[in-house]
Amino acid sequence: MGWMEHLARLVRRPEASPKSSTTAAQANKSTFSGLMKVTTSSAKVLLFESLDPQVDARSRNRSVRLPRAMKMAVLLAALAALLGSTASASQIPVRVCYGGNYSSASSYHQSLELLSATLPQKASLAPRLFARASVAIGEATYGLAQCRGDIESAGCRTCIHDGLQGAEGFCGLRKEVFLAYELCTLQLSGRAISWPSRVGISASQPDAATVQSSTFETGMDALVVGVSSLAANTSQLFATAAEEVEADGRHYTAYALAQCTPELTPTDCATCLEDLSFAHLSRGSGGWFATSWCSYSVHLYKFFASQPLRQIPSVTSNTPSGKLAKRKKPLNITPHFYSFHSTNAYTVRTYR
Repeated sequence: MGWMEHLARLVRRPEASPKSSTTAAQANKSTFSGLMKVTTSSAKVLLFESLDPQVDARSRNRSVRLPRAMKMAVLLAALAALLGSTASASQIPVRVCYGGNYSSASSYHQSLELLSATLPQKASLAPRLFARASVAIGEATYGLAQCRGDIESAGCRTCIHDGLQGAEGFCGLRKEVFLAYELCTLQLSGRAISWPSRVGISASQPDAATVQSSTFETGMDALVVGVSSLAANTSQLFATAAEEVEADGRHYTAYALAQCTPELTPTDCATCLEDLSFAHLSRGSGGWFATSWCSYSVHLYKFFASQPLRQIPSVTSNTPSGKLAKRKKPLNITPHFYSFHSTNAYTVRTYR
């Protein structure tokens, strides 16, 4: 029985008569004991669990009956803690922290605070949800922010704001910071930020479920190639696509989204997405993958509101390999040392 069912049982449980208070207390305790560890994809929340077996032994010898109001208060507090943990965990980025340190009393910190006050608004109001900024109160701070092209302005502003507010907590006082959420990316630096001609630092968060099938992998590969090519050849450098895949007797519908920052040329966009896909060859059943300059997401569910711009030809075990789009290996693959991925929301990589 799940935790929601336990909550429902407790809420519906009628008040016991005085002569049955012992039985009611034991039943309540049994239900409480069932509300132990609730596991989400990114957090484990302890609701009711005694770590001391002697406490449980003593409690069995007592008749304890919580007032209904107190019982409801405890349950609501537990539910709020669970939902709060899940919500906050979903807002923890994959991050890369490197470079030198600054002090909280330095002019760099002052510049960073001023940049943090302006960059979210600047990016969220831009037509392509992208902005760069620099502030120099003594020592200069540079920032680059990009939101996924299909989200609302308010969501973009919140995503970047949360990243800037949490940067010090995520990376301490490091000057070089890269934070990646699925909905936005943020780069902070003590040096001017420019396109390096090849993907440098990248991040990923694969989906938990995986499909072990060569046909499925071939289909996902074709989807990434298709959506990347489409994004690089549109004026917005943004595209969505979908694909039907038949693998090992099962049917899958996969959805993909790819985009590049508006500062890149179509050729640079194609290079960025190609490099990024090679930096994360093991995609499982999907996930999201990002750099400061480009990103793509692939999932077995529809995660964007609009209709896909393109339907990639279906892939089955009988599809001739010659009809499938294939990635051409870049001449200069980004070293894996600079590629970071997270299997949960708490992974952090810090390099000196």
